[in-house]
Amino acid sequence: GNTRVMGGPGYNASMEYVLSTLKAKATGLDVHIEDFSVNKNVMDPDSKPQFIIQLQSPPRVFGKNDFAVLSNTGFGNITGHLIPAAANGCNATTDYEDITDAVSAGLGPIVALVERGTCLFVEKMTNAREAGAQAVVIYNRVGGDVFQGTLGAEGQVQHYIPSIGISNTEGLALRKEFKGCAPFQCDAPLATVAVRGEFKVIVSHNIIADAQTGDPNSMIVVGAHLDSVEA
Repeated sequence: GNTRVMGGPGYNASMEYVLSTLKAKATGLDVHIEDFSVNKNVMDPDSKPQFIIQLQSPPRVFGKNDFAVLSNTGFGNITGHLIPAAANGCNATTDYEDITDAVSAGLGPIVALVERGTCLFVEKMTNAREAGAQAVVIYNRVGGDVFQGTLGAEGQVQHYIPSIGISNTEGLALRKEFKGCAPFQCDAPLATVAVRGEFKVIVSHNIIADAQTGDPNSMIVVGAHLDSVEA
């Protein structure tokens, strides 16, 4: 089943294996399945994500090893000025003034460039979106390579924007290319972030194994992950 990503065939096959093994070999346990639902953005497996920077002709098309799509990314095909957030992008007001100014001046679309660290990826994405950006590029911290993070599934994932991760070296180089925005134009590279997919509500399962004996008022709970990240 390839990976054990939640809701996928690999996860379901692994669940059946664990379930059958517990029932066959674990005596004294009441083994059962508990269903739950998760909001998830599912990428189109037949469409390749794109990250393109227009600084010169021809534009630079980043290869598949030069960037990574964040898990639960939003979707779209966005081309706009690549504008960096100040500091680390964790302050929704002060870190995005260049972006809000550009949006107010009608210079969108905007792709936000944000440094990794201090707050969650989903916070950076949300701050960039609320500032008016239509996509976000997060670059790694000092010396860090391309990374594959996650936006999580706690928020309204159907409203997430396209989100990707790049290396520290690439991020700093792109940051230097931003020279500022005047009232009618931005001196900034154009970036294209394209990710296709759809929002889904996925039903998945937990395996619960309860001891049939012991003190019901003193319980020990042991848990483990069965799912994996997307490859």
